Amino acid sequence: MGLSFAHGGHFAAGNSVAANAAYRQSFRPSAALQQPYAIVSVGVICAATDALAERHDHAARVSTVRNLSGAAGQLLSYNEIEAGPPGSWSLACEQFVTEIFASHIVGGPASVKAGLAALARRTGADQIMIATIMHGYADRLRSYELIAEACFPRRSVQVGNT
Repeated sequence: MGLSFAHGGHFAAGNSVAANAAYRQSFRPSAALQQPYAIVSVGVICAATDALAERHDHAARVSTVRNLSGAAGQLLSYNEIEAGPPGSWSLACEQFVTEIFASHIVGGPASVKAGLAALARRTGADQIMIATIMHGYADRLRSYELIAEACFPRRSVQVGNT
């Protein structure tokens, strides 16, 4: 149809490379678009250090497993997760969430920048869309700010309220 393509890599990253390759191979120019244009989404958590980002990521994983297992509630902070077990959950849900989160990019600014660059090379994406699953608006906003500062250091980047 000669349109752009977006792939939901934040929950189906195992197919990102193949989906983008199939899109580019089958693309036909149209009045709307002369060249293929692909967007890939990815889960990203960025913090001041790799270790802190991993703590946020672990809390997001546990909260997601807990919610999918029927214990609905808000995402827990890493302090809440580290204070004690958040309840029981399904092993199948844990395996499902582990598979989804395995493709997320987690770390400090340099690690995240390198991970995003590698994702763009691997998939051929023209644009990357970031989804961040983590507790707390301030920490989530800071994650986006750190990513923007690492990837666009000379630009004034504003992070939207989404």
